[in-house]
Amino acid sequence: MRRVLGFVTSRYGLAGLVALLIIVIVVVGRVAGVVGGGSGHDDAAVPVTGGTQAGAGATESGAPNDGPTGAPPTPSPVVPAGKAGPVAVATSFTTAYLDSNGPAKTWRAALRRYATDKLAGELGTMDPATVPAQRRTGAAKLGDHGAHWAQVAVPCDSGTLTLRLLGDGDGWLVDGIDWAPAS
Repeated sequence: MRRVLGFVTSRYGLAGLVALLIIVIVVVGRVAGVVGGGSGHDDAAVPVTGGTQAGAGATESGAPNDGPTGAPPTPSPVVPAGKAGPVAVATSFTTAYLDSNGPAKTWRAALRRYATDKLAGELGTMDPATVPAQRRTGAAKLGDHGAHWAQVAVPCDSGTLTLRLLGDGDGWLVDGIDWAPAS
């Protein structure tokens, strides 16, 4: 008996008793419908009829709504009135980018109107003869995006041109170019 009392009064024995007490409380609470959703007879639940919510703050099961469960919705790109959106700018940029048969100075000037200062500086050293495609083969498609940034993929004859665009209050400009050759 001394050994049992010695063990029960030790820190391990006391921790075991506390754990056992918690388990008993949880089991009794679940059986009684108090803990973890209960038996479905919660007076605060709002009933659902006809497949629609009967009140704000309730889910279809009638349980209270704790807030959003998924990722927040992606905002649409902000397009100032009278300005082109990211897909239109990407299409125009791609047309100018693929028209690389003329003089380099003319080619760069055509791209400059659709590019950020950063990209225009990078294109200033690029040889138009290194453009990896000749023509578009499909419509530009909006990819990942936010209110003020977007990625647009443009299918071309030898791969896909992916453009990164930035939007501010004045419109959209191409800020980066990625190329993925056709496999």
